[in-house]
Amino acid sequence: MNAYVPSREFVNSLGSWSWLEQTGIGPLAFVLLALHDSPVATPALNGLADLLTLGTSRHDVPDCGRRVGLLGERRAALRVDRCRHVIQVAVGARWSEFVRGGGRVAVLVGLAPLRTGAGRPEVGSYLANSVLADELRMGTAGLLSRASR
Repeated sequence: MNAYVPSREFVNSLGSWSWLEQTGIGPLAFVLLALHDSPVATPALNGLADLLTLGTSRHDVPDCGRRVGLLGERRAALRVDRCRHVIQVAVGARWSEFVRGGGRVAVLVGLAPLRTGAGRPEVGSYLANSVLADELRMGTAGLLSRASR
């Protein structure tokens, strides 16, 4: 059993990126969580990914249940098992509308460092490299409840 419990400091140190994308299985909302400069944080990031019940490889992308709450039109929150602190993520209005309408969210935890403020091209390269190096944990999640709409 995973004994890891993320601290408030760890949760607050996470970088986050969100976007909507047309995929091979249709539209999908994405959330990527990573740290910007701490390669020694891999055990903590793996612990977080375990608590989110994310898969361990690109061939293992489980349904992680209802974990996403909407905090208005521009913010979302991820519920993490055994953690008192939700992970807040800035999102766009279209992202919120898609999720509110029942769209799924791909939750990604990157195990390699990613520069805070990285733009779309850098994030795209990061994802491609992380998948090939098995440094990306993935799963899909849904909206917590009607109350979070």
